[in-house]
Amino acid sequence: MSKHTPTPLKIHGIHAQTRHTIISDVNGNFFCSVEKEEDAQNIVKCANNHDAMLKALKDCLEFLCRICARINPQHKDCDGCSETNDWRTLIKQAEEKQ
Repeated sequence: MSKHTPTPLKIHGIHAQTRHTIISDVNGNFFCSVEKEEDAQNIVKCANNHDAMLKALKDCLEFLCRICARINPQHKDCDGCSETNDWRTLIKQAEEKQ
Protein backbone atom coordinates (compact mmCIF):
# COMPACT_ATOMS: atom_id res chain seq x y z
CA MET A 1 0.00 0.00 0.00
CA SER A 2 3.02 2.30 -0.14
CA LYS A 3 2.37 3.25 -3.77
CA HIS A 4 -0.56 5.42 -4.68
CA THR A 5 -1.68 7.47 -7.63
CA PRO A 6 -0.49 11.06 -7.38
CA THR A 7 -3.38 13.46 -7.17
CA PRO A 8 -4.88 15.64 -8.32
CA LEU A 9 -6.25 13.66 -11.24
CA LYS A 10 -7.33 15.59 -14.31
CA ILE A 11 -9.16 15.07 -17.55
CA HIS A 12 -6.38 14.76 -20.06
CA GLY A 13 -8.40 14.72 -23.25
CA ILE A 14 -10.43 12.58 -25.62
CA HIS A 15 -8.94 9.50 -27.31
CA ALA A 16 -9.07 10.10 -31.06
CA GLN A 17 -10.24 6.61 -32.03
CA THR A 18 -12.37 5.38 -29.13
CA ARG A 19 -13.71 8.82 -28.12
CA HIS A 20 -13.20 7.78 -24.48
CA THR A 21 -12.28 10.46 -21.98
CA ILE A 22 -8.73 10.00 -20.72
CA ILE A 23 -7.84 10.71 -17.10
CA SER A 24 -4.25 11.27 -16.04
CA ASP A 25 -2.46 11.90 -12.77
CA VAL A 26 -0.77 15.13 -11.77
CA ASN A 27 2.37 14.08 -13.67
CA GLY A 28 0.48 13.43 -16.90
CA ASN A 29 0.66 9.63 -16.57
CA PHE A 30 -2.31 7.65 -17.86
CA PHE A 31 -4.72 6.69 -15.05
CA CYS A 32 -7.76 5.35 -16.93
CA SER A 33 -10.17 6.02 -19.75
CA VAL A 34 -13.95 5.98 -19.55
CA GLU A 35 -16.70 6.04 -22.12
CA LYS A 36 -18.74 8.91 -20.71
CA GLU A 37 -17.27 12.32 -19.93
CA GLU A 38 -19.69 12.66 -17.00
CA ASP A 39 -18.20 9.50 -15.45
CA ALA A 40 -14.71 10.93 -15.94
CA GLN A 41 -15.69 14.14 -14.18
CA ASN A 42 -17.11 12.16 -11.25
CA ILE A 43 -13.94 10.06 -10.96
CA VAL A 44 -11.76 13.17 -10.94
CA LYS A 45 -14.02 14.93 -8.44
CA CYS A 46 -14.03 11.97 -6.03
CA ALA A 47 -10.29 11.30 -6.27
CA ASN A 48 -9.40 14.94 -5.71
CA ASN A 49 -11.73 15.49 -2.77
CA HIS A 50 -9.62 14.09 0.04
CA ASP A 51 -11.95 15.25 2.81
CA ALA A 52 -15.01 13.58 1.27
CA MET A 53 -13.12 10.33 0.72
CA LEU A 54 -11.86 10.34 4.32
CA LYS A 55 -15.37 11.02 5.66
CA ALA A 56 -16.78 8.19 3.55
CA LEU A 57 -14.12 5.82 4.85
CA LYS A 58 -14.85 6.80 8.46
CA ASP A 59 -18.61 6.42 7.88
CA CYS A 60 -18.08 2.95 6.40
CA LEU A 61 -15.94 1.93 9.37
CA GLU A 62 -18.55 3.18 11.83
CA PHE A 63 -21.27 1.26 9.96
CA LEU A 64 -19.14 -1.90 9.92
CA CYS A 65 -18.53 -1.59 13.67
CA ARG A 66 -22.26 -1.20 14.40
CA ILE A 67 -23.04 -4.35 12.40
CA CYS A 68 -20.18 -6.23 14.05
CA ALA A 69 -21.38 -5.24 17.55
CA ARG A 70 -24.87 -6.58 16.76
CA ILE A 71 -23.55 -9.88 15.47
CA ASN A 72 -20.76 -10.20 18.06
CA PRO A 73 -21.87 -8.63 21.35
CA GLN A 74 -18.41 -9.37 22.79
CA HIS A 75 -17.00 -6.73 20.39
CA LYS A 76 -17.90 -3.73 22.51
CA ASP A 77 -14.53 -2.07 21.81
CA CYS A 78 -14.33 -1.72 18.05
CA ASP A 79 -10.92 -0.01 18.30
CA GLY A 80 -9.33 -3.29 19.31
CA CYS A 81 -11.05 -5.38 16.64
CA SER A 82 -8.64 -7.13 14.28
CA GLU A 83 -11.31 -7.11 11.55
CA THR A 84 -11.02 -3.33 11.20
CA ASN A 85 -7.27 -2.82 11.58
CA ASP A 86 -6.76 -2.25 7.84
CA TRP A 87 -9.49 0.39 7.81
CA ARG A 88 -8.01 2.16 10.81
CA THR A 89 -4.56 2.14 9.21
CA LEU A 90 -5.96 3.73 6.03
CA ILE A 91 -7.75 6.42 8.04
CA LYS A 92 -4.63 7.17 10.08
CA GLN A 93 -2.50 7.47 6.93
CA ALA A 94 -5.04 9.77 5.33
CA GLU A 95 -5.28 11.96 8.42
CA GLU A 96 -1.50 12.29 8.57
CA LYS A 97 -1.48 13.69 5.02
CA GLN A 98 -3.94 16.46 5.84
